[in-house]
This record gives sequence, C-alpha cells and structure tokens, in this order.
Amino acid sequence: MKPVDEIFFLANWSRMVTYDFGHVATAFGRSPTRATALVTDELEPEFERTAAPGVAFEALPFRRRRPRLMDLLRTLGRVHRLAAEHKNALFVVFTVHAILLCGAPLRLYRRRTVYFITGMGTVFGSDDLRFRLARLVVTCMFRYCFSASNALVVTQNTEDLEILVREVGIAREKITCVPGCGADPEEFPFFKHFVPKPRKVILVPARILPDKGIPEAIAASSLLTRRGVQHEMWFSGGIDYGNPRAIGEDELRAMAQKSPDVRFIGWQEHIRPVLEQCDVVCYPTFYREGLPKALVEASACGRPIVTTDTIGPREIVRHEHNGLVVPVRDPAALADALERLLRDDALAERLRHNAYQEFLARHTRVNNLRQTLRVFEQLGPLRVDVPPLAAPTQPTSPPAAHPAVLAAGNPDTIGVYWPTQG
Repeated sequence: MKPVDEIFFLANWSRMVTYDFGHVATAFGRSPTRATALVTDELEPEFERTAAPGVAFEALPFRRRRPRLMDLLRTLGRVHRLAAEHKNALFVVFTVHAILLCGAPLRLYRRRTVYFITGMGTVFGSDDLRFRLARLVVTCMFRYCFSASNALVVTQNTEDLEILVREVGIAREKITCVPGCGADPEEFPFFKHFVPKPRKVILVPARILPDKGIPEAIAASSLLTRRGVQHEMWFSGGIDYGNPRAIGEDELRAMAQKSPDVRFIGWQEHIRPVLEQCDVVCYPTFYREGLPKALVEASACGRPIVTTDTIGPREIVRHEHNGLVVPVRDPAALADALERLLRDDALAERLRHNAYQEFLARHTRVNNLRQTLRVFEQLGPLRVDVPPLAAPTQPTSPPAAHPAVLAAGNPDTIGVYWPTQG
C-alpha cells in the first residue's frame, strides 16, 4: 500500500475536528503529512488561530441550519473534485450528516476512507415516521459506503458495532470500536476537593434536545426542590437550531419557570472550570449516543455521575461502581439517584475515584490516539509520531464564577448565554 501523504477530515461541525478529535488532527498537523479539514459550519475570524495547529480549514457551502439546494450542489461538487484529484490521500469522515454528503464520491473514486460513527442520532433513535423513512435511506448509504474494499468504520461503542454488523450487513472485520474520543488529563485534571458553596450544583452538560433528557432533568430538579433537597441544576448546553427536535426558547423558558433551582448557563467554550464548580454530573440521555464526551471529562475531573441505561452511557458507566445508572425517561428515579449523591459524601467519593481510575485505564487522549492510528495504518503507512503518555497534573486554573443574575424582563439568548436568577 502507498504511504498516506495527505489527509482530509470531513465533518459537519468544526468542533468535531478541533475539539472532539483535535488530538488526531493535531498529530497530523505536526507531521510531514498535509492535513486539511472541510466542515459545513461557518468559521469564526479567529478560528484558525485556535484550531488544530498545522491543519488548514475550509468551510464548505452547505449549512445544516439553513440548507439550500445550490449550497448542497456546490458542496457535492467540491467533494467530487477532492476525491478525483487526491489519489493517495486518506479521507476521515465524521458523523452521519458528513457521511451522507461525502460518502458517495469517495466510494465512486475508491478512495481510502475511515468513517467515524459518533452515535446513530435521531435518525436511528426516533420512531417518528419521517425518521423511520430516513433510516432506510441512511442504512442503504451506509451499506454502499462501508462495504468498499478500502473503507473502514470506527464506532464509539460495541452496541453500534453490532448494529452495523446485524442490521446494515457490514463485515465485522471492517469495524473497530474505539471508545469515545478521550480527554487530556492535563486539560481535565482530577479535582481532589469540591468547591464550598451554599448549595451543591448538579451539572447537565448536554445539548438542549428532548432526547438528551432535558425535560426529565428539569422534572427531577423540581422533585428535589419539593423534597427539600438544596441544590442548583446548571445546563451548559445550547439549543441545536439545526435539529428538527430541538427545544425552542419559549418552551425552554416555560420549563424553567416551573423549576426555581434550574439555571441555564449556555454552551461553555471552556467546560473545565464549570466541572470544578459542580458536585454531580447528570447526563439523562436517551439519544442514540456514541460515547458521551461529557462523561469522559466528568470521570477525568473526578465528578460523580448519574446517567441512564442506554447505548453510549452504559459503555462507560457501571452502576454502583463508577456512577449511578437509572432507567431512561424516569424523573423520579433520576431524582432518587441525584439525592443519594447529594446527601451521601462517602458514596460520591467512592464512585468518583473509581471513575477516575477507569478514565486513566481506558479514556485518555493518548490512548485514544494510539487506537485511532492503528485503524488508519490498515489503509497505508503513516508519518505521525504519537506523544508519550503524560503524568496527570493538579489543577491550576481559578474556580469558575457563579452564573450572573438576570434581571426580570431583560432580553436574553438561550444557547449562547442565558444567565438566570442566582
């Protein structure tokens, strides 16, 4: 096989390349291999300064939030030209949307391609008629793209691997499970202590989607309030305006008004100081996850976890060992588990230390990078150095500030930053 002399990352979000898999992109950016990322979101003016070093970025015309036929055709044309012109390249495609956009020309030109299934998403998780019909199309596209002789597939959990084998018909030897995308122990260090504050904080680090369990978390907070359990519940996700199932601003405000201890702090570019402030991480999803990065980061920082018994979370959290696992869509069970951790400090300590040990053993970024490069090497020799495993360090950053106070009647923007009553 010919060596890989250039690599193209194709994704619908730039953060997929710079944040989730930034360690993979950076490894190639610092190597002799030419590395380029093509994404379907708008790049900020300062983006390239903070993006993966050595990786060139290009914004494709298509936008998931405002799809237009002409933009779609221009994007397809750009991917066709890439596939036609770069015979010795390796193409890495992230998420279902990017596979649908880019998979056909890559298969047509028989290019070396690695497809990352970072979760099956709403198409495979919803029983609505429109999503069932979309599932048929996506399944056919997966079968066409993944069955190519020079294509490989990476899943983030073993259940998705089995689904691709059983329901899509992909040969097992073409699929590798690499759990999640890891976290850097220096970026997310283990916090030995909790920050003292009047009320303990439950952090819900999830996008504002029904399938992420947002209504159930709000209902659980209301139950805790009625039980007299002092707490605040912070939501650090934004509204996904490109998702047809997103919770709108008006609906979100109506939910929040019924739950006095709920705080929407909006999407956080730097989540580490928020993790330092919180006492429990709650991830009540029933979305078709890959392996939630939020749970990896919580484990790295030593924050006790409550999550749900569903695909993705149960790949990383074992009940009563390194977290508490409750049934999906069950606010009462969620409230019970949260109350246990808020009241039982010994339980919280045991679970969070076990979670940290699991993180060190399986979910560091260096470990993830090594597993990922082993997949890439099946398609050709690479010119990439893997950095040595660094010893975990202690936190040095100052604690996060408490969310600001929102005066009644002031305008606000949910999904960018919505500070609420403090």
